[in-house]
Amino acid sequence: MKALIKVGYGCNNHCGFCHTLEVRDIEDTTDGVHQKIERAAQLGYSMAVLSGGEPTMRKELMRWARHASIRGMGFGLVTNGRMLSYPKLVDGLMDRGLQYVYMSLHGGTPKVHNAMVRADAFEDTIGAVKELSGRGLDLTVNAVVTRVNIEHLRSIVDVLLPFDDVVLKFSMVQPKGAANRLFNMMVPKVARVAERVSDAIAYGQSLSKGLRF
Repeated sequence: MKALIKVGYGCNNHCGFCHTLEVRDIEDTTDGVHQKIERAAQLGYSMAVLSGGEPTMRKELMRWARHASIRGMGFGLVTNGRMLSYPKLVDGLMDRGLQYVYMSLHGGTPKVHNAMVRADAFEDTIGAVKELSGRGLDLTVNAVVTRVNIEHLRSIVDVLLPFDDVVLKFSMVQPKGAANRLFNMMVPKVARVAERVSDAIAYGQSLSKGLRF
């Protein structure tokens, strides 16, 4: 049973569909997150999952992971993955009980992914998949579907096919925050999303030896 713990809303990406755009300046304190982890342990949760914003930006990350481990819980992250391209950081988190990563990849090429997140992030993000795969983690890669990437979903499948321990999830953009402000540029028709996601899944299933959907 996972406790989802918000650490704040700052982020090193600048997604054009960010649903927390208006609160990106809000951050919880070190002790505040520590207390949330403690409360989760008291309530009997088996895993503390840190989310944001971007939790890997916080210098207290290892401290929080260690606290979850001391309290007998596994540790997880909801993340854009960029910092997890660094082996030393991943090794340290594994030593402190990392079990679960839910990360984002919105394009199978630098052009598409970077346009989605409005940062030069593709190499770091795919580097994180390479670093995390094969470590026995519960590893999900989420792709948010917008008008920017809707015609390029097969390329996300292509780039993830080598990783047979990954679950690929497609999520339609939420019309909140930045996506609401840029609704006509970001939010596609539901029927078109269903069509393109179905196509990408069928394509992946026809080729995959391990990648799941």
